[in-house]
Amino acid sequence: MKRLRVLVLMHEDLVPPDQVNGHDLNTVEWRTEYDVISALKKLGHEVHPLGVKSDLGVIHSAIDSWKPDIAF
Repeated sequence: MKRLRVLVLMHEDLVPPDQVNGHDLNTVEWRTEYDVISALKKLGHEVHPLGVKSDLGVIHSAIDSWKPDIAF
C-alpha cells in the first residue's frame, strides 16, 4: 500500500497529546481521535492531526504548507 500524507481534522479540544502516558484511555474525551491517528500511523501513513473550531483558514494553511494526499 502506498504511504499517504493524511491530514486528520478534529475539534481543537479533541486533539490528543503526542504522549499519552499518564492518561486513562478509557475516560479521555479524545479517545476516538487517538485511535484513528494511531491506526493510520500503524498502517505506515504520515499523519498530521489538526484541531479546528470556527476558523476554517487553518485547514487552508495546513493544506498549503503540508501538502497532504487526503484530508478528513
